[in-house]
Amino acid sequence: MIRSRLKRLRLEKEEREGRKLTYRVISHETGLSPGVINRVIHSDFAQISTDTIDRLCAYFQCTVGELLEYVPDGPPKPRTGDLREVSAGSARTLTRHPND
Repeated sequence: MIRSRLKRLRLEKEEREGRKLTYRVISHETGLSPGVINRVIHSDFAQISTDTIDRLCAYFQCTVGELLEYVPDGPPKPRTGDLREVSAGSARTLTRHPND
């Protein structure tokens, strides 16, 4: 899962600049809509563009890795159709089909 660090970056920038940074201020100063800022805060990246990431990195003077964090969320789940059930004697195992 990808998690946003925007809240932490906002607090650090507030301390560095000695001013209060509301999400409305960030929206105004970056030119991004409040809805986009809200989606980034809540790690809803389905419709977040690279331009948005670029603007936020420029605003906070950070790298992508400082804005976004990868957090493993357990073993990957197989996608539907990736595995086929194959009988092997009395035991049943899941294996990749040779034609897949």
